[in-house]
Amino acid sequence: MPKKLTHDEFVARLLAVKPHLLVVGEYLASSKPILVKCTIDDHVWEVNAHSILLAGNCPVCAAEKKLTVTSRARSTVLNVFI
Repeated sequence: MPKKLTHDEFVARLLAVKPHLLVVGEYLASSKPILVKCTIDDHVWEVNAHSILLAGNCPVCAAEKKLTVTSRARSTVLNVFI
C-alpha cells in the first residue's frame, strides 16, 4: 500500500504537473474532494484529489479550448468550400 501523501506533498505534486493550478482547500486523501483554483481564469471548483493529479484540468479552460478547436475546424471547413 502506498504511503499517504501529506498536504504539502500533494501541493508539490500538483504544482509539478499542472503549474497553473493552486490548491485552495486542505488535502485529506486522494479519494476526497479538494478545492482547486485555476490561475488562468480564477475559476475555483471542487474535484477529487486523484482526478486532478491524473487527468483533470480546469473545466472553464477545457470548455474554452473545445470551443476554440471547434471554431477553428468550422472555419477550415468553410474555407475549403468558399
